[in-house]
Amino acid sequence: MRERADILYRPFEPGDFEAVAELMRAQWSCDLEGAAGEYSASIDLCGYLADADWGLVAEGRGQVLGAVLLRTDDEPDPKWAARRDMLMAEAAADPSLEEEIHRDVDILEEEALLSDEYAQSDGIGNGAEIKLLIVSPAAQGLGVGGRLFGEAKRRAAELGGFYLLTDDSCDVGFYEHKGMRRMAKRASAVEAPACPQTADADDDGDFNLYVYAQGL
Repeated sequence: MRERADILYRPFEPGDFEAVAELMRAQWSCDLEGAAGEYSASIDLCGYLADADWGLVAEGRGQVLGAVLLRTDDEPDPKWAARRDMLMAEAAADPSLEEEIHRDVDILEEEALLSDEYAQSDGIGNGAEIKLLIVSPAAQGLGVGGRLFGEAKRRAAELGGFYLLTDDSCDVGFYEHKGMRRMAKRASAVEAPACPQTADADDDGDFNLYVYAQGL
């Protein structure tokens, strides 16, 4: 697949936050309406940015078409954790949002536990972690996901590999196609999102979390 010459790949900047959060809201918070979806996506993105120390976005015609965030050994910017806490406090103060945001926080904590468990294991590629990889539906078929993934892979090569956490709402087949191995599968203890599962999701009645990894 040939890459589009009019798509720019550049470092993630703070000004990209709203555009990336909107991509996340549209794709992964589709069961939440209005402010609940906006808060959920923004809190999730702040959490990923609080752990990540490297990021890249794909931009075309002034629009953010995709993004990838990677955690390596460098120290991330602490302002994102502070922003996440501020957003959580704002949402908790609104009774109409409290239940949804509480579930969102539970999901993040569940994911963080599985991620930390793998990072502390002897599993392959545990030196770096892709915290986020997202591509706009408008950019599907343009090679954006593959390019973002490839850049993160090159960044993680000196650390011996990388891993990521994903779930049934995402295209897990993409990672298998890229040569990653499924290292763990765990049924979520938190209520599953109402968004439809992908065709590659395991049809076992559960909403599953997965760890995929690749040694380099």
